[in-house]
Amino acid sequence: MKPKQLREQTDAELRSLLEEQSTLLNQLRYNHTITALENPARIRKVRKEIAVIKTLQHERFNATLKVVREEAAKVLGKTMKKEAPAASSAPAEAGKAKAGMPAKAEKAKAGKTAKAAKASKAAK
Repeated sequence: MKPKQLREQTDAELRSLLEEQSTLLNQLRYNHTITALENPARIRKVRKEIAVIKTLQHERFNATLKVVREEAAKVLGKTMKKEAPAASSAPAEAGKAKAGMPAKAEKAKAGKTAKAAKASKAAK
């Protein structure tokens, strides 16, 4: 089916069509492994039709979600915006590990530098 025809169908019809196409795709793949298909390009066509159906479902979901968010904003009397995460205000201390470095890694790094210092003193 063409996307224009699919857009005219209801959500329930799209769900049933998606299920049918998924079953057909599985059958085609199974038959293709056993014997050569008469038209192996049909697998690609069915896969693309499944993608179009899923895209339409996703578009409808996003449109519904947008409407719900707008209604919620009206009810709450404010606009709903994503808040940016707060930046850390604590300055990094000298000699401390970089942000996100695990404590074990910090200790291992400190231990390696201490060993290297002892080795250089012993070599002199």
